[in-house]
Amino acid sequence: MDPILSPDYYGRDSADTPYDRNLEFHELFRTFRAYIARIRSTLTAEVQRVHLNALDEMLQWVSVGFSPDLETSHTCTLLFLAILLKIYELLRQCVEREQLGVEAKIGDIIPHGQVHVSLEKKAAQLKLKSGEVEAVEDLLHEIQRDINQAIEGTTEPDEMLIGSEIWSKYLAAVVFILSPRSIDDLNESVQMAMERIKTSLARPPRNGYSSFV
Repeated sequence: MDPILSPDYYGRDSADTPYDRNLEFHELFRTFRAYIARIRSTLTAEVQRVHLNALDEMLQWVSVGFSPDLETSHTCTLLFLAILLKIYELLRQCVEREQLGVEAKIGDIIPHGQVHVSLEKKAAQLKLKSGEVEAVEDLLHEIQRDINQAIEGTTEPDEMLIGSEIWSKYLAAVVFILSPRSIDDLNESVQMAMERIKTSLARPPRNGYSSFV
């Protein structure tokens, strides 16, 4: 089961996590920028920098375009939260695996445990049936399979760059669904991701009722 869909996962690794305060989305995107800045300083290949810049630009677009106050699809909001966690973990694990020190202002890096706990709390506020959660989980697994195929034969940091970039396109697609705007704002890959999300979440779930709201 995907971490954000499994309550037992959260907070398991940090007894010092400040559970008394939920993070805001702008804080998480600030952490993304701090991680990306550190990774960028270590890249030597131009193609890697291109991929990282594309990821950075997509995340900046998402951070501006997403409005958490919208009364829209709770199913898509859960997908948004789950993909945020996927990207966060790819960036964090890359920095930690490569033992890259992160030079950032105090408050720019959110404690690992707080990210997980806060996103879980946000997900718990959503009104979802079990079939709707299953539909999101199925889509996440399908996208992960695509990423696994795309990164086959590659090594870090390319695995992180490719995986994060693919996830970010789906993140942007979810934002478009939650806050519609001109289709001209989307590139072709994000448009394709958006259509896949709509099709997947409209598919009758395992228990027999529609999960796309």
